This record gives sequence, C-alpha cells and structure tokens, in this order.
Amino acid sequence: PADVRADARAFLSRLSPVPDGKPQQLHLALGAADDELTLTWPTSAPCANSTVNAFNRSWPARTTTYDVPPRWWQPTARPSIHSATIRGVGPREAFEYTVGSSSAGCSRLPPFVARAPPARGALPVRVALLADVGSIEILGFKTWLTLAGAIDTLDAAVHAGDVSYAGMDTAIPFLNVTKDDEYEPLWDVYGRTHAAFTSRRAYQLGIGNHEAWYNYTSVRHRYPMAHQGAAAANPPFWWTFALGGVHVTMLSSEHDYSAGSAQRAFAEATLLGGGINRSLTPWSVVAFHRPMYSSDAGAYAAHSPGCELQVELEALILAAKVDLVLTGHQHGYERIHPVRNGTVTDMPARTTAAGDDVYEAPRAPVHLMAGHGGAAQEEQWVAPRPAWSARRMSQGCDHTAPQKACGTPYRYTDTFGYVVAEAANATHARFATQMVSGRLGDAFWIVRQQAAGPSPP
Repeated sequence: PADVRADARAFLSRLSPVPDGKPQQLHLALGAADDELTLTWPTSAPCANSTVNAFNRSWPARTTTYDVPPRWWQPTARPSIHSATIRGVGPREAFEYTVGSSSAGCSRLPPFVARAPPARGALPVRVALLADVGSIEILGFKTWLTLAGAIDTLDAAVHAGDVSYAGMDTAIPFLNVTKDDEYEPLWDVYGRTHAAFTSRRAYQLGIGNHEAWYNYTSVRHRYPMAHQGAAAANPPFWWTFALGGVHVTMLSSEHDYSAGSAQRAFAEATLLGGGINRSLTPWSVVAFHRPMYSSDAGAYAAHSPGCELQVELEALILAAKVDLVLTGHQHGYERIHPVRNGTVTDMPARTTAAGDDVYEAPRAPVHLMAGHGGAAQEEQWVAPRPAWSARRMSQGCDHTAPQKACGTPYRYTDTFGYVVAEAANATHARFATQMVSGRLGDAFWIVRQQAAGPSPP
C-alpha cells in the first residue's frame, strides 16, 4: 500500500551509516537482581574498554562476537557486542548514562535519560506486549515508532518471539540461498529500529522460530537476558522476570517442553513449585511464541484443541492459575476467551461503557495472540469462528463477525501494532490494542476477584 511505502522510505532515509566505533542499537533489559539493569550495544569496530557511566560510576562491558557460516552474499565482519550491568538502580528511577569507549577509533554517545521499571510487587504497571515485529517486513519500524511516541506512558516492553526476521526461511536457489540461511545485516536494521525506545526502557525478549538459524547464535549474543528466579533457567529460551506486580514466565515453543524435559522441569518448578509469590506479584503471565489456541486457518490443527502445546502445557497453566498467555506466530491479533481443552470456561460478564469486555473471576487464562507487531499479514481464518475465539483482526480488517469489517477508507495498517497491558491493582487489569493507524482495536479487562477493588468504568 502507498502509505506503507511512504513510511518505509521515510524510515530508511534516517538509517545513515554508523561509524565503526560508535555505539548503536542500545537496549536495556532487567538484571538478575531487582536493582540491576543490563545495557547491550554493538559496534562495528572492536572498541576495547567499553563502559557505561551512570550514578558517578563506570560499569565495564563484557565484549563478545560471533561467527555464522560463510556465504558469498553474507558480509564477513561480525559486530562486537558489548554488555554491561548497571547496579543500584532504584524503582522507577530516572537516571542519566553515557556509553562507549575512549579507545582509538571509538567514541562515546551523548547522555541518555532512562527510567527503571517499578519495584517488584508495585502497582500499577503499564507494559507493551508484542510479537512478530521485524523491521521493514512490513511495519515493524512503524510499531517501534509508535512505541517511542508513547514511551512516557510505558514501563517496559515484552516481546514473545520472531524478532528481526534475519532468518530468511526462503530459498533462492540461483543465488545459493537456502531456507536455513540468515542475513545478518537485518539484525542491525532491527536494532536501530527499536533503539529510540529500548535505550530508555527495559526490553524483555523471548524467541520464536525465526531466531533458530545457526543455533540461535545471533539472538543469544545480541539480546542477553537475565533470569530472576530460583529454578534452573536457560535464557533467552526459558526464564522468569518481574515487572512490578506482574510475574512473567517466558517459555520456548521451539524447544522440548514435554514431560521430563529440562524446560518442563523449569516450568513446573516455577509455576507450581513456589517460584512465584502471588502475594507480591499477583499477576501471572506465561509467554511463548506459537499459540496454543488460534483460529488462523493456515495451521489450525497445530493451534487448536488436541494440539501438542495444549496437550503438554495447558494442565500446568491451569493448575498454576495463570492469568494471561501471551503468544504470536500467526501474523494477526486474536483474543481467546478463558478456555479449558477447547471448552470456554468464562464469557465476558459484561461490557463497560467504553465497549471493553470484562472477565470476572475467570477460571482459566485469557490467551492473547499478539502476532500483529509488524510482519506481513496474509492470514485466513477458520469459518465458522470457534466459540473460544473472542476477537480476531488482520490485513486491515476485523474478522470476528461472519462478514469481515474494514475501516473506511480501507487501510492495511489498521491491524498492526501492540497491546498495552495495565495492571491497575492486584485484582484489575486492562488490555488494549494500540494500532499504528489508531483506528481498529480491541480492549478487555480481567478481574481476578469479583468482590475486590473498584469495578471497571
């Protein structure tokens, strides 16, 4: 569409070459301790003695690099990846930092002002949820521009896999490109796409199928994540963290999660073995990439009752009284009513004056497929819509009703964006789409205990 092309041209025009020794693609993430943040950034030159300066201290960076299989079309140079842990950061503290190196050929950036997330257990907390983003495939850059414009209203972002789309998944035989190849420069384009947000707020990232190339080498080096729980973890694949009063258990749908596996043992220890203090962090979210429930027609058998994810993990999620399951993979948005083995346990008890659905004391989690972050949308939907599918949007239209409904005038961009999750207190949380066009959307509440707290308006 013309509006997408115009936006993409404007964005690409700002991607001027970065000097070899200049830090770029800065992104903050939570540290292993509550008063820690990790900052990671690449440089094209090695840049020894790279540091982050904050709180009148200098925090040394750990520097690594990585290799990928040689290809005639692949750039041979790999960036140096620098990562430093900033300690002593207070809850919601705004702080200034500088980053870089004084080594020959390297430089330091002007100061940034970032804000730490709220203290563990603190509420309210407001977080962006997203998946399947990318950079220029097709609208990931627009999603990140929208996020940067809303940064003052957000505490962090959580990404449920399919990150840069450097993993091609497309064979071009006459160029000797296979489905198992990854084009490394797309990682740099993506990193520069999100830096305006992630240099100032924490960015918590899980993996999807498009990170699997070369044994997840690129994502492991570029996006290190710190585990905050007690169970044996393997970040960025399976691990945990807390954002205020919300505990997130990040799992991997790309690794073995069957009974007896290392990931399953971690999930059981975390969700059922005392790994979550629900008195301190009352909200429990589980995130992984592929949906357990989705009425997308292309892979319906893999994302509907009886699928492997549902058979292996749903009983655990239900027993742990998880509030929300965040996924992506299918390039659209779909909200799933609280459901158990394909049977809806709770329909919305009512609708607010603003049109938000309200689930009161649901007996199962809401599943939220937020795969509308930026990758091309070509989804087709199962008809008739399953009873467990509450709302579904893609390709600029709402596909919930028997007849799809599109905005006037029609805009493909109407169904790209992210979800704003706001836990207002220990019992009330609201989830609302933020589309880059500002038009089509969906919003709902989860009320954990009907009798506690004020009712949604």
